[in-house]
Amino acid sequence: MSLEAPEIRILGIQLSQELPGKKIAGYELSRSEKMQKIGFMNRDSSDYERMIGRIVGKVDYRGMAIVIGLDKRMNLVLAPEYGGEIRLHKSAEEMPKKFHFKIEFTDGGVLSVRLKSMGGILALDDEELLKSWAFARDMEGGIYPLDESEFTFENFSHAIRDNNTGMKTILVGKDAVVVGFGNAAYQEIIFQAKIHPKRKGVELKEKEIRSLFKAIETVIKRRLAKKGKDEFVDLYGTPGKHKLIMGSNFRDQPCPRCGTTITRAAMGGGHVHFCSSCQKLG
Repeated sequence: MSLEAPEIRILGIQLSQELPGKKIAGYELSRSEKMQKIGFMNRDSSDYERMIGRIVGKVDYRGMAIVIGLDKRMNLVLAPEYGGEIRLHKSAEEMPKKFHFKIEFTDGGVLSVRLKSMGGILALDDEELLKSWAFARDMEGGIYPLDESEFTFENFSHAIRDNNTGMKTILVGKDAVVVGFGNAAYQEIIFQAKIHPKRKGVELKEKEIRSLFKAIETVIKRRLAKKGKDEFVDLYGTPGKHKLIMGSNFRDQPCPRCGTTITRAAMGGGHVHFCSSCQKLG
């Protein structure tokens, strides 16, 4: 299950509290060949050697990505968007058996990253960072819904009022109006807003745009209050408690709002689950 904006914020805050000032002593890759081949990790394993001896500075996070800044113009980008675990361990003895990447610090601590599907673990200098897909999409693209100065109703409504794409394109992907959502949040948000997945931004009335805006706020607040989704674990291994209000777990189940059997439809390169009674097309 994807790590979306609320979960990334939880991890980003924890990493910001724990990592600055730590010095990197070494690293290790494990079962990383596939990820390297398709570009989700550095293709040249020796690229990661550039982190050795570097000291952690500022940790930034936005959307579905975390950028751990190191001194001497180096960065570690973590973007476990299709699911994964980022864990901090007091010693190597606490390390899980399965991981894709780990950093050892001079104080004996270890940071481990395990991807459950596709995602990014990239060692990049400042110039490479600015050219990376993760930076373009998450650090520069879209409206960040956890920043109150960016995520205003005026900004949001202006961005979707003339948008001739469907709800998934508006909420998910590199061209999304907002940044930080995957399929899980998308299905929760449109269910909360009572909007059919085939509706287009340009078709929405102001009342519906406001409902969509409020639904985004509600879903984010629920996730943060419950410390993330129930399949998420934070930096210390503490699981989240938020149970999704819509998604694949509701397939052929009654709608939690009205009791109508949930519909599953192929749409936008995947499947979406929705209530045909609560989320009407017309």
